[in-house]
Amino acid sequence: MASSSSEYDGYVEQYCSVEREGRSLRAQLLAYDSKQDSFYVHYVGHDRRMDQWVSVSAVDLASASHEVCSSPFAQLRVRAPVSIEIKFTLKPMPCTARRQQRITTASAALTAPTGWRKAPL
Repeated sequence: MASSSSEYDGYVEQYCSVEREGRSLRAQLLAYDSKQDSFYVHYVGHDRRMDQWVSVSAVDLASASHEVCSSPFAQLRVRAPVSIEIKFTLKPMPCTARRQQRITTASAALTAPTGWRKAPL
């Protein structure tokens, strides 16, 4: 690890913006290595598995502070409400003559069962 005489040791445990994959993310500086001239950072709101060593040039030290966020709304991940409109129409299934015959036979059997007697009144 770095010696305490480094100019970047004062930034350890502070929060700042870090450039990662073309995006600026809020991160906490956990350690500084003077040999590699890099910080070990934890990205706020991300899993600890994403922690990594980044070069000093990727860290925006001008944004360094002891607060997690510079504004209370900076780290909120708000998704826009999504409205989905589903439209569908029920179309009658095309019936073949044979299918129509089975349907009418089945419905006739249900409406007029054979072998049943009427109940006496």
